[in-house]
Amino acid sequence: MFYVLADSNINIYTQIGIILLLGMAAKNAILIVEYAMNYRKAGNSIRQSAIDAGHVRFRPIMMTALAFVFGVMPMMFATGAGAASRVALGSAVVFGMAVNAIVGTLFVPNFRELLQRFREKYLSGLFKTADQLPPETISGNTSDSKDSV
Repeated sequence: MFYVLADSNINIYTQIGIILLLGMAAKNAILIVEYAMNYRKAGNSIRQSAIDAGHVRFRPIMMTALAFVFGVMPMMFATGAGAASRVALGSAVVFGMAVNAIVGTLFVPNFRELLQRFREKYLSGLFKTADQLPPETISGNTSDSKDSV
């Protein structure tokens, strides 16, 4: 979005910055979902587990995002030889991480709630977890599989 507004080119350095952002966004989302799963297993409702996970992970995500943004900010204002590559990478990462920190912390818990409701309402009968399977199915020890000699 920034590049469209600023009429900038998306070069290889910008693309590397976008790949870096994808990794950071995925890491944050995985941690929020993991916390939501733990809260759900503890007996909380779907909505409450998503809200609690968002609240618990909000501060660490913001701290990581701000430290990352302030650490990369000097690249945006680079001058001298090779400055164009540093500015391209820095601006992609700074603006992308700022948007990711805000949108990701709001979107991921809500999307997790939506998917968990769908899973429990429509898919719970189709797929059984390891907790719901009989023990002989998991270990592979059935009476039919024994060889008779």
